[in-house]
Amino acid sequence: MIRRAGLVLALLIGLTGVTACGSVDAGSEAGDQFEEWMAGTEHVEGFDMRSNNDLPWVGTLWAGVVVDPDATIEQMVEVARRATSFESRAAATFSIGYTRGDFTTRFPVFPDAAAANRAMITLAHDVDRSTAATELYVGEASRADDADVMVTTPDVLADFDGLRTRLSAKGLRAGDVLAVRDVDGAFSITVDRSTGAAAARAAYEAVLAAYPVTEAHLTDTGLDLRVDVAETPAVLALAQQAAPGISVSVQFGVVTKTGTGDYTAADALVAELSAAGPVLGAVLSPELATVTVADRATVWTMFTAVGDGPLYDGVFLRIETADEQFSISSSAEPLTAYRPVLDALSAPAWAARLTAVDLDSNALDVRTQDLTDAQLGDLAAALASTPAGTVIEVRPGSGIGFRFVATAGLTAAALDPFGDPSASEADTLAAFVSGWNAA
Repeated sequence: MIRRAGLVLALLIGLTGVTACGSVDAGSEAGDQFEEWMAGTEHVEGFDMRSNNDLPWVGTLWAGVVVDPDATIEQMVEVARRATSFESRAAATFSIGYTRGDFTTRFPVFPDAAAANRAMITLAHDVDRSTAATELYVGEASRADDADVMVTTPDVLADFDGLRTRLSAKGLRAGDVLAVRDVDGAFSITVDRSTGAAAARAAYEAVLAAYPVTEAHLTDTGLDLRVDVAETPAVLALAQQAAPGISVSVQFGVVTKTGTGDYTAADALVAELSAAGPVLGAVLSPELATVTVADRATVWTMFTAVGDGPLYDGVFLRIETADEQFSISSSAEPLTAYRPVLDALSAPAWAARLTAVDLDSNALDVRTQDLTDAQLGDLAAALASTPAGTVIEVRPGSGIGFRFVATAGLTAAALDPFGDPSASEADTLAAFVSGWNAA
């Protein structure tokens, strides 16, 4: 496979000591000077520059040097040497970054630290070519303070072990905290790299041997797990037996419980909803269940199954679609009174225009893409079946937003716009009022 690569040398230059002898725009001037300094350097193909002129004669510069994609370690070392030799009366920090195929990295290099810079470049080269990692990031560092290391990889624990070994290389300047995660964020380990989170790993491996683990987050002092089985205290007991000195939390299936208390009613509500349709996720407290489903039809199927509410044995219910475009809370009562307006907003004509519909505590929030005045009038007609007394908020794309209280006869004076409307925006508001009253 042909791999394309770009090597970016990013430099953060804080211009703290520039006097009136230089340009008043210190950041911009430093950028020009740096490009001149790097001109003619082998394997440099271009620049990616940002600057900020913080105060007169004081500024900040971020300078990127794009290097030949086929640059070797030695060639990268030479580019770093040239860049970190850039002299000014400013304090400077430097970092190198490159992208090769699906792997991206950025890490600091330092003036007068050739061995440390070579070790860092070699680390990136090794992680790129010898692991499954897709990202290596070493945080911005100063000459006095080293930075932390973050890696993204599909093989979290295996690459974590390898990285601990690589980070022990002689002369390498990197912070103590090593964070390794997968692309989806389902698995991660964030620890002091000298410890390796031995206790959390022992607990994790004990649970993994007995149950299907779908999420795991390990630290030096704790372990957070999600297991794809029905809730049982046996999982927690197993983890605590393997590592009694750490904090362990366990979630089950697609349900996440927050806080302490009696979950009997919330659990029963989720069980009833699950019988009515597929639950993609649920976040519970003893007083509130927030459930995620695939589509709007499932929202109504579930509310039909459990009834109007507003409380279900002391628990409020909120159901939302996975695309976050449609959500209903049982605190808006009675829900059956809102069915006509929500059905109207679910019509195919609005599928591509609506970006969010939220019904909560007798307030209806509707957000759309940009609408013409005629389309806004159509939206008003769809909203006109909202129960009287409901506070409606409309935000039509980049157009002027407004709120009002639903009533049988709407006037322009009843609309509360977000800002002072221009003449054309006043016409837009009038179109909405007209559409509402014509429905």
